[in-house]
Amino acid sequence: MKILLVSAFFYPHTGGSEMYAEELFSRMATDHKKVSVDVLAYNTNHAISEESHNALHIHRVSCFSIVKDQYYIANPFSLIRKLLSLRKNNYDIVVTQTRFFEPTLWVWLYAQLIGAKSLFIGHGTGFVSHKNPLIRGLSWFVDKTIAAFSVKRYTKRIVISKATQDFFVKSLNVTDTQVIFGGINTYQFGNAVTASPYLSKLNLEPHTTVITYTGRLIEAKGIYELVQAIIKVKTTDPTKPIHLVIAGTGPEEDKLQTYIREQSSSEYITLLGAIPYSEIPQLLSNSTIFVNPSYNEGLPRSVMEAGASGISVIATDVGSTYEILSTYGYLIEPHNVEQISNAILAIINNPTRELNRAKEHKKYVQDTFDWTVISNRIFQVLNDIMGTP
Repeated sequence: MKILLVSAFFYPHTGGSEMYAEELFSRMATDHKKVSVDVLAYNTNHAISEESHNALHIHRVSCFSIVKDQYYIANPFSLIRKLLSLRKNNYDIVVTQTRFFEPTLWVWLYAQLIGAKSLFIGHGTGFVSHKNPLIRGLSWFVDKTIAAFSVKRYTKRIVISKATQDFFVKSLNVTDTQVIFGGINTYQFGNAVTASPYLSKLNLEPHTTVITYTGRLIEAKGIYELVQAIIKVKTTDPTKPIHLVIAGTGPEEDKLQTYIREQSSSEYITLLGAIPYSEIPQLLSNSTIFVNPSYNEGLPRSVMEAGASGISVIATDVGSTYEILSTYGYLIEPHNVEQISNAILAIINNPTRELNRAKEHKKYVQDTFDWTVISNRIFQVLNDIMGTP
């Protein structure tokens, strides 16, 4: 089975949807020797034009930045040349994901032209959130018209959560989707036996409650509310040894660092910047609490990773977060500083109860969201599309 995955963002760019695609198709190509996967991606990180990585062969085309680090379109001449070149590979299935990126609009047609089937994988549970009303309005219009029209043209549609499925029905009038959860490699998390070097450098006093955020530094991730909540906790009880570490980079990084200094909170809040993904499991295992204060989510892998690490989790009740967190953690409202700070204090003040909840959550995540189960389900869907028993 020859698969072409088309993704606007892909390795070495880091983010939830690109990690989803990389891990899913790497696992599938590794577990099923008759499967080969090529990736056509936009060269958002100025990487080499072609390489092999994790059992995938990646082709990159030049692109233009429309919204820095958030939205790119392909150089049409580079894209067309590459598509013409790739058609000789006789793909059986062409796959794309995330409806508000440009490939959604044309991948189904390309598949038809080369005689292949097409699969769309849907992420996200709402319209694009952005502080610029023009971008929000334009994204909404594209979603309701061109994207909705295009998604219906694919041979098969998978969505990664029940909340995503509900959004597709109610907002896009796309009714025939199949839910197969996104996942992570759960075995990578919760096994660290040594201290994280990033935390060791901070020289924290014993019994410090380490609160961690991992993700992109953009306003819509709720990073300012998180900082305000930490300041509120520290103000409520200055004797509590707490420290917030923020791992990630993005357009708000410099502004956030300035804000932390202005609030005189640098002593107990640290920006780590971008750290290798391979270091995330160790960082989480040495943390006490993970917070995801995002305004909008699909099926947030960072919440899965924290759950698999066996630590307490606080997350906004947006998108499909409740499908991961269930009753094992704290679901809060977006933009709500007080709820974040109250949840942190509840965890600190009830350590035994929260440790037991975290253990139960870890088992739930391992049983529900591991790639071993999920990749096999999607492989069967691809066989069904091809008419292969």
